Amino acid sequence: MAMDKNKIAGDCWKRGSEALGKANWDYAIEMFRQAVRLVPDNKLYRETLRGAAEKKYKNNGTGARMANAKLMGLRGKLKKARMMKDWDSVDKLAEDGFAINPWDGQLNQDLGDACAARAEAATDAGNESLASGFQSIAIIAYQRALEATPGNRALLRSLALQYEARQNYRQAIECWEKIRRIDPHDAESRSKCSQLAAQSTINEAHFDDAQSTKDVMADHEVAARINSGQQQADGPGMSLEADLKRAIRKEPENKDNYLKIADYYERAGKLAEAVEMLNTALKLSNNDANIREKLEDIELSQANKTVVQAKELANKEATEENTKRARELETNFVKREVQILTQREQRYPSDMRVKLELAIRLMRFAKWQKAIPLLQKAATDTRVRGEALVRLGMCFNKDNKPQLAQHQLEQAITEVDHESNPKMYKEMLYLLGTICEKSDEVDSAIKSYSMLLAVDYGYRDAVKRLEALQSRPKR
Repeated sequence: MAMDKNKIAGDCWKRGSEALGKANWDYAIEMFRQAVRLVPDNKLYRETLRGAAEKKYKNNGTGARMANAKLMGLRGKLKKARMMKDWDSVDKLAEDGFAINPWDGQLNQDLGDACAARAEAATDAGNESLASGFQSIAIIAYQRALEATPGNRALLRSLALQYEARQNYRQAIECWEKIRRIDPHDAESRSKCSQLAAQSTINEAHFDDAQSTKDVMADHEVAARINSGQQQADGPGMSLEADLKRAIRKEPENKDNYLKIADYYERAGKLAEAVEMLNTALKLSNNDANIREKLEDIELSQANKTVVQAKELANKEATEENTKRARELETNFVKREVQILTQREQRYPSDMRVKLELAIRLMRFAKWQKAIPLLQKAATDTRVRGEALVRLGMCFNKDNKPQLAQHQLEQAITEVDHESNPKMYKEMLYLLGTICEKSDEVDSAIKSYSMLLAVDYGYRDAVKRLEALQSRPKR
């Protein structure tokens, strides 16, 4: 049966290719779609289908006229299929949508998610060939989705995981590095960069050894030795640290070798050794900004660990000295964060998440007027718009501009929900309620407090405030 499907799909693709040569776009697209439906894990069929649709629309980048309106009904079906995790239907619906707009970012993300899920199912079933095909298609789909929404962290993460599944470690690391630049405090990206760098080195060592050695230790055995702390090297491939040091001795001017061992040390928790290697790499690279940022990230990680330890001690032994030290360490830590984030905000002027993070730190020092323009720019990014608007409201309120604060918070209500960010949702409604209360907008204040109490009846003094407002005599 599978052979029959492949043969029929091949015939469809051949007819489609002939129609493509005659600029008969609609027939070509239909033939390619049939091939995709029959053999959905074939990357060539997908790419040819997409290319035909793009030619039909003369590579205009937007597809059919009023494409968004035409896709509305299909998006509803897609949402339902995603909720039910019916990935076969998600795949087919996304392909139907590409006939209207082959560049649509959300459709490409839907296709990527569907193919990633189908690849995982194929792997679980032991069908590596099928899994590999779906992984390849997922990668292409995520890449196209990122063209529509560059810097989307969720997409970068999904793409990185697919690269990792195919053991394309360098490409995966590039994705995680982009996430780190977007969010310097993203713990997963930092961990993944170190893990994948080490895995890449293991694979390279394994391959190099295989060229000259008959008996090569398996990757998992090498990894087991590393994880068990076994540092004595019996030969190449037996100890990752020894292999990395050997590479440095062979090429002492190659900064990449120092970066690799620094990643290894960071993963092993040897931060002092990692810093030493990164400092050497920084000198060899003529002060490369990316390497400097790695050093800064480790510096912040070490400083944050010190702050946490000081706070724990102050909680355990609540002396004036311990409390003062914890407070001073935290203040110095945030000041250093401000310095680093200020530099990165200048280096990445289009990165709105960095602007948001910098504004949050500035708010810690009551720098409202410096934080406000950063938050205004961050609010233009839909991914962080809700939080930026709430924090704008907070800043304007602290800066004695209640009307501006109220305006920001009223906009934020449609952007922030209790499920995804309960703390901010409650802070937003409480602040809006107090502002409306002070300006004698009783109905608006009652509405804000009521929405707040609907999710947290014991929040601060919201019940008392609401009851006081409701007991006011009507004018």
